[in-house]
Amino acid sequence: MTEVEATPAYRKILHRELERRCIGNPAYSMRAFARSLGVDVAVLSRALSGRRSLSPLQSKRMVSRLTLTPALETELLESANAEYTSRSLRHRPGARPRPPKIEHQTIDPNLFEVIGEWHYYAILELTFLDDFSPEPKWIARRLGISEALALSSIARLIEAGLLERRDGTIKKTKKSIRTPGGNVTSGFLRHYQMQILERAKVAVQEIEIEKRCQTSMTIPMDAAQIGIAKALIEDFATEVCRRLSHGKRNSVYQLGISFFPLSKE
Repeated sequence: MTEVEATPAYRKILHRELERRCIGNPAYSMRAFARSLGVDVAVLSRALSGRRSLSPLQSKRMVSRLTLTPALETELLESANAEYTSRSLRHRPGARPRPPKIEHQTIDPNLFEVIGEWHYYAILELTFLDDFSPEPKWIARRLGISEALALSSIARLIEAGLLERRDGTIKKTKKSIRTPGGNVTSGFLRHYQMQILERAKVAVQEIEIEKRCQTSMTIPMDAAQIGIAKALIEDFATEVCRRLSHGKRNSVYQLGISFFPLSKE
């Protein structure tokens, strides 16, 4: 039986929008639609027919010119970017199969109050390293913390159900967890993010550039588009995790992204 590929959400959204405009104006053309979206008519026609994907830049430009709800904007961007990435990997010479999708479990905010320090999450990810040792001394050395702190942190993570003792070692019980995101915040979450920023400052000073990446960009934009920015950043972070957390693992890295206004209202 031939497998039928589901129509991506972005294509459905664009088809519905084109249909709506054609109903309102029977003379409305594909060329006019493409012009309104800021893309070439050939690109739009091929994308709507499934013969090509939209690049992230093209889909972002379309969203900026459409009047969609935040939910539909996010759906369009996510589906278009997912198809673009999938096809890019599929058609790249010598490309390896795409790593499986990572399912995240969000930590309960109440639990986060108990394990809200950066080293707890570093310990959880250390358990995936090829040379991992459950000894507090080894963990302390790899993270630059005291052996006593490593020992107490292991105990707290086991108590919280995030680590377990099995087969002579300790293992993470959930493959992938994340802190509460979106528009959820608290004093504990802000404290955690401040810690990540502090770790980044230390890295700038102490870690050679070949082993780290720190970059920034200043952007003029419509503040109302922050939802689109969050969705793009979320996709990027998920893709980095998906691509890099497979194969050889000898280090634990921190990905921290800050996107905030510099100008005052």
